[in-house]
Amino acid sequence: FPVTIKAANKVNSFSGTIQGNVIIVKIGLQSSNAREDEIYNERFFLKNYDKCPPIAITSGLIINFDACDEANDPNNQTDAQKVWYNKGTGGSNYNATAVRRNNTTITGSQSVDYTADGSKSFFQIRKNTNTLNAEKYFKFTPPLRSNMSWGVWFKSTDNRASQGNYWYGNSSIIGHEEGGAIDDWGISMGGGKISWGSGSTCTGNSRFINTGGDNSTDQGVYSSNTYNDGNWHYLVVTRTNGNRSGNTGCTNAEVKIYVDGNLDGTFSNINSGNRTVTNVIGIGTGGSEYTGWNADVAAVHGYNRILSADEVTRNWNSQRSRFGL
Repeated sequence: FPVTIKAANKVNSFSGTIQGNVIIVKIGLQSSNAREDEIYNERFFLKNYDKCPPIAITSGLIINFDACDEANDPNNQTDAQKVWYNKGTGGSNYNATAVRRNNTTITGSQSVDYTADGSKSFFQIRKNTNTLNAEKYFKFTPPLRSNMSWGVWFKSTDNRASQGNYWYGNSSIIGHEEGGAIDDWGISMGGGKISWGSGSTCTGNSRFINTGGDNSTDQGVYSSNTYNDGNWHYLVVTRTNGNRSGNTGCTNAEVKIYVDGNLDGTFSNINSGNRTVTNVIGIGTGGSEYTGWNADVAAVHGYNRILSADEVTRNWNSQRSRFGL
């Protein structure tokens, strides 16, 4: 850390000690009359970077939820409505609200179970094992509509079978699904694989019309490998907006899926155009309190741009030691 000393003074002594997360610095300066020393004691409070290493890439980081920040522990919050504080540049407008349900009824203090485990602190995202509806999850205002990148630190043993193009039937990691032909989107887990799913209002998008009777244009793509092994993983999904204009260019977006710093899928011909979801999006729900997810989630990152492969790797390397990886 920098220490600035006036040029007119002379340093006679300099020492420092560490006590927990505090550095105590003692500086002895020769006074202007040169007859006695002036002693300064300063206490510098330091963030414990060894415990909670920050994410490497901060450019465009609108959403930054990190369970390692002890302020997110529901036991440290006095309001009945618990929140996951956003430390990204989007600020408090994008704080995530905790929701806890018993079937369709909000219950208790509306908190999501939190495990304090130092660098591996996490929230327990859960669904009803019988109905598969989301029971413990977070929701927040949609911050990103065009080019976007999402990162999630998680561990899961969720075994919901893949629902193919009906991505909203998978276990929802983050996103929002709305019925019908809507420009919605979601990142989910199906059959242990990571999926990007989206709908479209573009009538030129006949390739992905489903047979559900609602004229929706749902499309789901999946990673090659499965990640429901109960180990910590860092997922990143990037999605370019494409060049849609009216009912042309309906499927010229691109999606890439990375896990643990490695590319595990590149997909072209993806539903293009801005995502127009105006309601909440969820962490552990599709936004409609169904298709929940069973996972422990330690951090969520949302960028308003496309991360490069190198940036994904840098993010992975900057925080993997927290999880013993």
